[in-house]
Amino acid sequence: MNKLNFFYAHKDYPYNDENYDTNVYWCEMTLKIVDENKIDIITIFEIEWDLRPFLDWFNLNKNNLLNEVFLIGDPQKSLAEFFYNYYDSEIERDEYEDEKVFEYRESHGLRFALRGTDIKDCYIGLNDEKYEISYFDNRDNNFRIFIDLESFIDDINNISKLLLKK
Repeated sequence: MNKLNFFYAHKDYPYNDENYDTNVYWCEMTLKIVDENKIDIITIFEIEWDLRPFLDWFNLNKNNLLNEVFLIGDPQKSLAEFFYNYYDSEIERDEYEDEKVFEYRESHGLRFALRGTDIKDCYIGLNDEKYEISYFDNRDNNFRIFIDLESFIDDINNISKLLLKK
């Protein structure tokens, strides 16, 4: 089974001359998908940012990520493809549906985990009874990869516990 591998390395905060939160845990962070032999399939992002919002987002949304089934789209298509087409479409929708779609995106879209960064608009979630991470831009950069999300959530929990001790 493919896995999400998250790596981080603590770094000095680069903007010390500005007013900032002294609790910032500035890191170089990388998220990759690797296959069962630990061979890289794709790098999702490689950035420098505060680690805390990323961990907080996963801790806040882990139950949704693991259990929430998205019922509006076609399970044969990736979550990312659905959202790409949903917002690109000129179909009239009611406000309730738009709100539900946004709430789902907020708890499953990696951009919400790393607000203020320029990462791919990837989604993680349960689709067609499997966990996927996907990206869609209507070009050749699309991917939908099924992953072992539970082990990744365990890894994030362990990193969070380590950070709380510091």
